[in-house]
Formats: sequence, C-alpha cells, structure tokens
Amino acid sequence: MERSRPTSSGRWASRSSASAPPLVRASRGRWPRSVRRSSGGSPSTATTRIQAYAQELANAYFADPARADPALSGIALQIAAATAGDRALFDRIRKRLDSTAVPAERGRLFAALGRLRDPALAEEALSIPGMTFQEGGAIIKAMSASAEGSQRVFAYHRRHYDELAQRLPPMFLAFLPNYALGQACSEERLAPVHDFYADPKRNVAGTDKELAMREEEVRDCIGLRAREAPSAATYLRAIDPR
Repeated sequence: MERSRPTSSGRWASRSSASAPPLVRASRGRWPRSVRRSSGGSPSTATTRIQAYAQELANAYFADPARADPALSGIALQIAAATAGDRALFDRIRKRLDSTAVPAERGRLFAALGRLRDPALAEEALSIPGMTFQEGGAIIKAMSASAEGSQRVFAYHRRHYDELAQRLPPMFLAFLPNYALGQACSEERLAPVHDFYADPKRNVAGTDKELAMREEEVRDCIGLRAREAPSAATYLRAIDPR
C-alpha cells in the first residue's frame, strides 16, 4: 500500500495516484464502490486497501491535524468510522472536538461521528451537548446516508421533535422527512414516517411536498429492486463468487 507524504504545503497527500483517487472521489460526494459494498460479507482486496489507507490518513490527522489535507482526512475519518468505528475512535474525535474551534474542522468531525454504526455510540453522538445548528446538521446528514442510519435519525426526531421545533425555523423542519427516509427502500419504512410528519402538529408548510417526493423515491427504489435484483445478483455472483 502506498503511503502518504507531506506536500510542499506541509499537508499529507498520497505518494502516488494509485491510492488517493477513491478517497478524492469520496471527498467530492461519492464513496468508493468497494466501501459502499463493504457492509456485509468478506471484504475484497480493494476494500481492505481503501480502509487501511483511510485509517492511515485518520491516524496522521490525529497525530498532526495542521498537516493533514482537510478533504482527504475528512472522508478518511468517515470511512474509518463506518467500517471500524469503535469507542477508541469516538473518544479520539471527542478529544479533538474539545481542542478545536474551527467550524469547518468541527463539521468534518461531526460528520465522521454520523457514520458510526454501533447503535450505542451513534446514540451518544446524537446526544453531544452544545452542538451548533451546522454541527447537528453534519451529523444528521452523514447518519442518514445509510438506511440503517436514517432509521436512527427518525427515531431521534420522534423523541426530540418538540425540542427541534423550538430550535429550527419551520422551513428546516419541513425537510426532516428527507433525513428520516435516507436510502430507505422498503414499504414498511413509509407509513411511520408519513404518519408522524403528516400529523397537523408537525405538518409545517412544505412538509407535504417533501414527504411526497421522498415517498416517491422510496417506491421507485422498491420497484427497481424488484425488477432488477435477480439479474444484478446473477451478475455480481459472476464477477465475485463469494
């Protein structure tokens, strides 16, 4: 595996383009396919290399944040949290949060917390006191990027909606269904979310349109899965029999 090195600016970067591109693509909004598919089964060689490289960059960031490339270290932290996030990583992130007041860096750290898959750690992350609106948004957005995480976000919304309604402008409350149905692709996810946000007590202006759009997306996913899943499974078995 290629190692990172300091650039002329003093920040850490990949020694060759062979290692960095997947993380660079991820920093622009798309996770490497092998990482997105790594939630189940034995990891592929590519997945293992990406995860190891992400962990290396995360360690370099914690060792010397000032020398770490912000884009790469941010996505590396998210990959590390999503694939190997444990109490030790949680505590390292919290410790760094206690020592930095830079909004952009804090946003990246909260986004990493949002990728944790351990239910207890994710719940603890959601309950961190003193989060700003932007920091809370970073953790919720990252958490809702998976179907499992968006379920956790919805459960949090149900418990804390009254508190959120006091803190957030109505225009932001209308977008909460988007996070409650992130990456959802099953019919049973729809009814609870619809019933909760369609309730007149919570149906602020714009909620109906947001609900309709997100429900359409989920039903499109359900239809696509039913139509294409058998052929997709056949193809994936052909290229990777595991």
